[in-house]
Amino acid sequence: VVVTGLNDFKAALVMFRQSNYRVLHISCHGTRDAVNLSKELIDYNTFADATRDCLKSRRIFFSACELGNIQLAELLFKVNKGMHSFVASQHPVEFKYASAFWVAFYTKYFEFQGKLTHQKMLEALSPLVQYFGVQTISAAVDTKKQRLEFFDSDSRITASISFDKLYGKKRRPKISKR
Repeated sequence: VVVTGLNDFKAALVMFRQSNYRVLHISCHGTRDAVNLSKELIDYNTFADATRDCLKSRRIFFSACELGNIQLAELLFKVNKGMHSFVASQHPVEFKYASAFWVAFYTKYFEFQGKLTHQKMLEALSPLVQYFGVQTISAAVDTKKQRLEFFDSDSRITASISFDKLYGKKRRPKISKR
């Protein structure tokens, strides 16, 4: 689906939510404070709000420069209780490396036959980060610890947020095992 602005994005999200797809992959441009959908620059708050309740039990991956940051990931998780994970590049990436990175990642993803844990995702990302030089940030929920955890390209936890802080005590998500 070609998306050039916020209205197109909202329409694509309706189709995505009605599908059985578990991953929303967005290839676009990005900055440290906005998502660029070719004809429209959308600040993180507006972008996250557009995804509200569309990503429960799903994952979002960005092939875009500079969208790999805690601010965007936290906003997306906050409005999508039950979202599984987030992956994006922290820095500018040349297209030739970004395209090869994601082809290699999805090859590994399909080996898991859709049963991707965050640990398996980190294991798949690690050699690709080394080979292609794409510095990523990923985030995933840890239901046992009741936390959202953020990981750098070396699979180290760099930050975490409790569910109480992220969602409020009365709004904790119910996370499916898928």
